Amino acid sequence: MGSRSRRVVVGSFMLTAALVGGLLTAGTAHAGDHTCGSVASAAISCGGVTNLSGTAVVAYMSWCDGNNGPCSSSHQRRLTRGQSTPWYEDWDAVWVPCRAVGYKTIGDGVVQYPWTGAAGRGGGIGAHKISDPEHLYVTGVFC
Repeated sequence: MGSRSRRVVVGSFMLTAALVGGLLTAGTAHAGDHTCGSVASAAISCGGVTNLSGTAVVAYMSWCDGNNGPCSSSHQRRLTRGQSTPWYEDWDAVWVPCRAVGYKTIGDGVVQYPWTGAAGRGGGIGAHKISDPEHLYVTGVFC
């Protein structure tokens, strides 16, 4: 099974589990929120990051438009190869140390589009915004 098929199966399984288990909740996550509430709301209203590259990246939980980047007090998580932000949390930005490529998905991952990111500088400067409900997959980092 290809990686796209696996993602669709996993996404479908998660949504089915949410529906069967009665986990659907009202409301959605927004840029200032930190939790998604349920599997179903995470699939349709939360941002996230998965690192498939061999280089560590940093995900930030809060984006501040005034900074045009992560908020100074934002929780951050270093992601190495194969790691993802938790599905039940809303993540708003990613920082990459060098030029990077990947793809974003919308909602349950059926819609995909390419993504490229420029190298960031220290302190989260140059981080890339993740809008709800996008999930960013970093597939390559080129230093």
